[in-house]
Amino acid sequence: MEISSTPRRPASHIAGDVAQSAVAPVFQEWGWTGDRISSDYGEDLDCTIFIDNQRTGLHFRCQVKSLGEESHYVKTLSDGTFSVRLKTSTCKAWLLSYFPVLLVVYDPRSKISFWTNATMQIRENLSALSQRTMTLRVRNRPSLQESQQAIICQIQSFYAGLLRLSSPTLECEVFPLLMPGYRALPYYQVYELKLASSQLALRSTPRHIDSFPAWGTSLHSLQGPYLLGWRVTSSNEDLKFFLEGLKETLGTVSIPLKYNEWLSFVCSPIEFTLSDKEKNTTLCGNGRLPTGGVTLILTQISSQTMTTHMWPQMGM
Repeated sequence: MEISSTPRRPASHIAGDVAQSAVAPVFQEWGWTGDRISSDYGEDLDCTIFIDNQRTGLHFRCQVKSLGEESHYVKTLSDGTFSVRLKTSTCKAWLLSYFPVLLVVYDPRSKISFWTNATMQIRENLSALSQRTMTLRVRNRPSLQESQQAIICQIQSFYAGLLRLSSPTLECEVFPLLMPGYRALPYYQVYELKLASSQLALRSTPRHIDSFPAWGTSLHSLQGPYLLGWRVTSSNEDLKFFLEGLKETLGTVSIPLKYNEWLSFVCSPIEFTLSDKEKNTTLCGNGRLPTGGVTLILTQISSQTMTTHMWPQMGM
């Protein structure tokens, strides 16, 4: 059998695999997922954003293109930006998807990747969908490696738009518990804590024990079936900012504790939701998107020490 008759692997396939293998670790180094998609229908990587090692509801996909002589789709323009030619059918599929798609160009010489929000570009140039192909532009700065926060903001913005939230807020509920007895603080003691934050808005809120996850059956309250806690809200859409502000605020709480007793804070998954103004004017839907799939437990062992635990979300 002649060697020439065996299957050959095109250079474009090699370049594509190298590019995907180079881009995925960028997301993984941030603590996100960057899983390769085996069935290629226009996307190469499936990604989920994690913040402080917690999974969020922010999900996106990537199409990865390699820059080089073997590429017939990526060209370098005189101003240093890249033009990427795509099938219109692929762009239409991205436009109709319930997740955003990023287009990433990998430069094998510099080992640097560049990106653009493909979904946004397509929406801004709908007239081009009447052609057989569509060209998207990818800027040569900043690099993908420098764009973690910018990507988070754009993915959040996509889902806010999907929910028709013109000015979304982040919010969650927090309830203090005395451990290890799973005892709710008396109402008067919750009010006396007087939590305050320059970054977050807090207001007291009750919740029925039956609305907690399954482990809520272990809760004990002297005030009947309700626990009193706080609804925490921020108009800043930065999830990391919200989590850091929440932990900082709860870290200031100090109450007298008995030996081998500690104070925990049970936090519901953080949600994108309507601003107060929009809540008063919306006509349908609750405009909520959970950004986290776990219930966060912040445990105060003493007034100086704070540790974090995560319990699975089961209905809260």
